[in-house]
Amino acid sequence: MTTFTAESPLYFVMRHAEGNRILSERVPTLVNSPALHTLYFHEVGTILGTEEALQGKPRETAEILRLLGELEPEDLAAQRAAEAAADLPAPAGDYEPAQW
Repeated sequence: MTTFTAESPLYFVMRHAEGNRILSERVPTLVNSPALHTLYFHEVGTILGTEEALQGKPRETAEILRLLGELEPEDLAAQRAAEAAADLPAPAGDYEPAQW
């Protein structure tokens, strides 16, 4: 199953941890752009095709799209629950009695 294609909205790619990492490493000018929020719902292929840092580099653009297409879907609910649990302190041992 393909997670992302050239037609996927940029926002969906950016919220995927590995997709975000790929774009951050390969196209930092895009990820750090002050106009990034205006591009979120455009197709990632269109964005990469117009990104100045990738002009004249069709192989690099194709490689980014290939990498994005190979990503596995994330279970966002499980990921958020795990991140939230990691931020919680362990409960005190004497918080509740052992028996009711």
